[in-house]
Amino acid sequence: MKIITLFFYLIIQTWCVQASQISADTNAISNESTSAQNISFDDLTIIVFSCDKYQELWAPFFEMFFKRWPSLKTTNSQVPIYLVTNALKHDDPRIISINNQNEKSWSDNALAVLAAVKTKYVLILLEDYFFTRLDEKRLGDIFNFMKSQDVAYCQIACGTDMETRYKAEVYPGIAEKDRYELWRTSLNACFGAQKTWLTH
Repeated sequence: MKIITLFFYLIIQTWCVQASQISADTNAISNESTSAQNISFDDLTIIVFSCDKYQELWAPFFEMFFKRWPSLKTTNSQVPIYLVTNALKHDDPRIISINNQNEKSWSDNALAVLAAVKTKYVLILLEDYFFTRLDEKRLGDIFNFMKSQDVAYCQIACGTDMETRYKAEVYPGIAEKDRYELWRTSLNACFGAQKTWLTH
């Protein structure tokens, strides 16, 4: 009988610990969501470059994208999101499909889309950048830093690159690359000033 009582006691204790952890995780997510609600991405257009042959990636890409960046469907629903394709369109009212049926090259497509952008800043993404996590507050802080300092380009996906840099940061976690450094700019996920992309 003591063994059975001990068994049920352990089950109840385990359940209480798990419930407590779930509650803590839920509160953390709730607090993070609340702080993210106060972040504004005004004067930004998101451009996802793709083509019709990769259409099978669009649904999972945007599912994860909006899951990790939920304010794009609530408090930041004013941010335009362009998907660059050929003839097909993605069936989502939040996405604006930009068709280039007579494309000359990837670069020509990019320039045509960028020329149509009405905001000062763009966020460049490709359709295979699947978001497994996204710190919306951190992203907002970087974006606001760019705007306040009139920064033309900021790569936001750089892996362990920062660990090899021994220069002073221009902003927490952000360092300036050398003027003639290889891959100083790239199509890793990045913020950029629209005019900069068109004139360089």
